[in-house]
Amino acid sequence: VPNNLKFFEQRLANSKSGYLVNSGLTFSDLYLLVLLDTLGDRKNEILQNYPSVRKLDQNMRSHPRIAAYLNKRPTTSL
Repeated sequence: VPNNLKFFEQRLANSKSGYLVNSGLTFSDLYLLVLLDTLGDRKNEILQNYPSVRKLDQNMRSHPRIAAYLNKRPTTSL
């Protein structure tokens, strides 16, 4: 996980849009959001070392359409 997060951190730090691709929100950002959910209770602790990834996670969760989906999606166990 650290190597992957390091890659995403560098990519986001150099992004002009705040997303993984300079053109804006893409499936890659959504995939990363889902991947971050798999970190469970350790997510906040782990993301302390990756501020750009943490900011993307927060921005994605506050995006109106994504937030609406996250609020109504069924809870499943991993």
